[in-house]
This record gives sequence, C-alpha cells and structure tokens, in this order.
Amino acid sequence: MELEGRKALVTGGSRGIGRAICVALAAAGVSVTFTYRDAAAAEETRAAIESAGGKCLPLEAEMRDRNRTPDVVKAASGDDGRLDILVLNAGTTGPGTHRDISLDEWDRVIDVNLGAAFRYAKAGLECLADGGSILFIGTTAALQGVGPAHYVTAKAALLGLSRALAREVAARKITVNILTPGFVDTAFHGPSPFRDIVRHEVSLRVPLGRMATPGEVAEAALALIRNPYITGSSLAVAGGAVMT
Repeated sequence: MELEGRKALVTGGSRGIGRAICVALAAAGVSVTFTYRDAAAAEETRAAIESAGGKCLPLEAEMRDRNRTPDVVKAASGDDGRLDILVLNAGTTGPGTHRDISLDEWDRVIDVNLGAAFRYAKAGLECLADGGSILFIGTTAALQGVGPAHYVTAKAALLGLSRALAREVAARKITVNILTPGFVDTAFHGPSPFRDIVRHEVSLRVPLGRMATPGEVAEAALALIRNPYITGSSLAVAGGAVMT
C-alpha cells in the first residue's frame, strides 16, 4: 500500500509504541487519528507528529465505553467516510497471579485488550477501504505464557482474532496481521531505576542484548501495513527472544 494520502486510526496512540506508530505513519504522509486517555501525553504525540510534518486528530476515548467506538470511527473516517489503516494498540495490564486477580479485574483487562480491539475492528471494517490494512498489537508474552493470566489470555486471543478476520476480509484485499513485540524501552516497564534493572535483565536474556526501541517496532508495523500480500501473519519484534 502506498501510504501517502491515506487515513489511519490508531487506538492508544498517546505514548510508547502507539505514539511511535502514529509519528511513523504521519511522516509517511498518512493523516492520523489517535485515541488517548492522558491529555498531556496526547499533546506530546501531537507535537511529535507536527514536528514530523504530519497532521493528526487526537480523540479522547475510554476503551471500555462501547458508545464511544462508533463516534471515534466516524470522526477518523472524515467527510468521505473512508479509512485505510486501523492499528489496534490500546491495552492495559495489572499485577498478580490468578489468586490475586478478582473477577472484576479479569473482566476489565480482557475487555480493554480484547473486547475493545474487536469492537474497533468491527466498526472500522464498515468504512475500511478495499485494499486497506488492520494491525493488532500483541506481545510475545502471549507466545510464552509470561505475565499476569488476564493480560496473557487477552493478547493470545488477539492471535486468533487477527487470523479469523484475515480470512473473512481477504476477498476485499484487506490485510489483517498482528505484531508481537517483546521488551520495548517504554514507560510500560516503569521509571528509572526500575527500568534500568529491566534493561540489564533483558541484556542477559535476549540474544540481541537489549530492548527494542519504539521506533523499531513502528518500522515493523509500517512494513506489515505496506505489504499487500502479507495477511494472517504474526511478526515478533523481540531481538531473538522468540524465534518462529
């Protein structure tokens, strides 16, 4: 797909991987709409996009608000009601083993990571142009079973969702893929000095000896979005921690 002049919606675009994907899309000539919860972080993303020569529309949205989904998609599709790219990045997690996870917390994490992804994909497909692209953002934790059960379960389910949708919409030449990053150097791993500890541990465990940068994940995301013949695929950006 030629990206110049396209329109994209990125959920959870105000920080980390989401921000990097927004900036990379904008730098490639895509008009980007992104959702956020933190207004200050959203303003930083807007500034980064404008510095890259792009334009964007930030929209505040709580992923569990089902009534908000169609409004966001409609705003992102603009006057002509068309979207070209949908990046489903918004997510959340929480600490704890199965003993610590309440049923309410289970529902919350599953709904934000999986339920909202489906809702936005379902609504987005109503206006996604033929030949467009959907990209889910997963995690290698879902491949390894590492992490809190509700988070790992939701992200693992995205693998199945992406493949099922890829088959459903293939006749429209829409590609559907999932990116599964490993350790990425973002605030997800906490502030320093804790993040420095994580960096050190990663240097010992990951074959390439470091975390990924958000920009490296964004580069992989754009590669999948651009390629019209890759669909139903999962791409690990993990420095060799997961080899498939």
